[in-house]
Amino acid sequence: MKSGTKIILGFFIAIIVFPLLLSLGSSNSQNSKLSAPPDYEVFGKSMPYVRDGNMCIGRHVVVSKDSTDKELENILTDMEKKDRNEYAEYTIWFYEAKTSIDYFAILDTEEVPNISRN
Repeated sequence: MKSGTKIILGFFIAIIVFPLLLSLGSSNSQNSKLSAPPDYEVFGKSMPYVRDGNMCIGRHVVVSKDSTDKELENILTDMEKKDRNEYAEYTIWFYEAKTSIDYFAILDTEEVPNISRN
């Protein structure tokens, strides 16, 4: 094989292989950013409802009040995965204990996940 042909072949391989390696690296770094939700427990009855013609679900969850907003969002992600994306939207009320009267945060996904804290 001529040296000019080797250079051209090497160039085309680099154009194809390099972007593939970059995409594999970026997907691995994105997966490493995903974290497990904190320990939580769903309690009481789940409350299905319809919003804009779509099936949605409301749930009460016990979790540490010290949980960050990101950890609360990870609970939503975990529920969506377990529900196999069966529901279009979620409303989740977060409590410190099953016996708590008031929730300390609510997450609603009407448009984008929105967390409000009391």
